[in-house]
Amino acid sequence: MQNLRNKAYSLLRRSESFFKTDMVYLSKGGFWLLSGQVISLAISFGLSVAFANLLYQYEYGTYRYILSVAGMLGIISLSGLPTALTRSVAKGRSDSLWLAFFTNLKWSLLMTVGAGAIGLYYLLHGNNTLGISLLVAGALSPLLDSGELYNSFLNGTQQFKRSSIYRTLRTLFNSAGMLLALWFTRDPLYLVIVYFFLHTLSVTWIFFRVAREVPRTTIDNPEMIRLGVHTSFINGLASFADKIDNILVFQFLGPIQLAIYNFAVLLPTHMSGITKNIGTLATPRFAQMEKSSVQKTLVSKSLMIALVGGVLAVGYILIAPLLFNWFFPQYLDAIIYSQVYAVILVFSAALPVALLDVHLAIKEKYKANFLASFSKIILIFCGVFFYGLWGLIVARIISKVVSVYVAFFFSKRI
Repeated sequence: MQNLRNKAYSLLRRSESFFKTDMVYLSKGGFWLLSGQVISLAISFGLSVAFANLLYQYEYGTYRYILSVAGMLGIISLSGLPTALTRSVAKGRSDSLWLAFFTNLKWSLLMTVGAGAIGLYYLLHGNNTLGISLLVAGALSPLLDSGELYNSFLNGTQQFKRSSIYRTLRTLFNSAGMLLALWFTRDPLYLVIVYFFLHTLSVTWIFFRVAREVPRTTIDNPEMIRLGVHTSFINGLASFADKIDNILVFQFLGPIQLAIYNFAVLLPTHMSGITKNIGTLATPRFAQMEKSSVQKTLVSKSLMIALVGGVLAVGYILIAPLLFNWFFPQYLDAIIYSQVYAVILVFSAALPVALLDVHLAIKEKYKANFLASFSKIILIFCGVFFYGLWGLIVARIISKVVSVYVAFFFSKRI
């Protein structure tokens, strides 16, 4: 066994001259991230099968719409703090976890106030489903968002195995709870309430398991807070752009079309996480490297990731009809949309974004994110309004290409 490990180690080291990266680090970290991704994908897939077979399209579309509206609260959250924490921890400031937690908790109270105001508005106008959902989301979101910081800490300390294990446990717990809820009710309101309680409970438990190993101090870290605040303002428009598709489809096309759209993008979206893991691995390493050395190989490494994405896309396009016929027979109309949307897997590389994050390229990040998000919003709105689901699918692909190009453009100019 040891001889086999030595041969594998030697092979990985020799391949570094071709791939221009630390292949041992990539293999170790990538193995655990990929393992967690695959297991979580399998569990989430099982839950999606349950949703497809136990809920009518109208009910599922309504459920997804409520989650999207609640997700819009992220616009006023400190959404850039996870990236800032990963960078800070990678540079040796592991004591920043508690500071990040309490900072995020205080900032997230804005979400509670905003959700409460909107929820009361809907309640006064007779929409109890949306009103109560927003009140629950607003009450739990501060703890949920702050607890999520455990994963940024683990990524910053390169504890990818542990991160993967916790991710799997969370997915298993949340999915089992949702399956149990589906057994008793089809009401989107109750499903949303169960969703938020399960996610908050699981993430809080994991956070305190991780955080108990870190000194409970709140030593000032102005650089991390500054990056977190700036990145949050940058992410606000991006968060709006990410959620606007579901809301527009619901308003213009109705809940049934929204259900079809969500199943069309479901599996390609989960699969894109496989290539996005490269960005997770890259962030702590980029924080420890000279900017110029990263820039030299950024394009070549991204092309290799795009090649992996292309292979995944072709494989998915071939098996998509079988998957839908076997598991989602109520959503056969989504097959062709899903096959076309799989093209987005080619453009899932996150390396230039990781470079902008870790080297505090605030001005460039503002410009890149504004251009990418603004163009995405315009493309999606026009696509849905004029061409329905086909317009939305094409708009999502084009906007992804634009965002990748913009990120590369500005990563070369920092």
